[in-house]
Amino acid sequence: MQRLTDDQILDELEIQLELKSTRVLTPLEERLISGFEEINHFFETHKRVPSLHEHADIFEKLCASRLDKIKQNTEFKSVVLSLDKFNLLG
Repeated sequence: MQRLTDDQILDELEIQLELKSTRVLTPLEERLISGFEEINHFFETHKRVPSLHEHADIFEKLCASRLDKIKQNTEFKSVVLSLDKFNLLG
């Protein structure tokens, strides 16, 4: 029996692989991604968008402020758009 290569197996199964770029993130992009992951975590935990209301704790206010800044800046938005699993960016 002939042994198939990995590429031949993928071809037989009609699977196309996409190679992802190994681009290095800037410190700003890393902070944006980290901050947006915290916003996602807040939404996942509390089932609501973070807000600046008077009874919000400092963490919620920080997340709300970050989310507002990201929404206002198209460059920031493009960095985290692929992480927006709850459609927080609209």
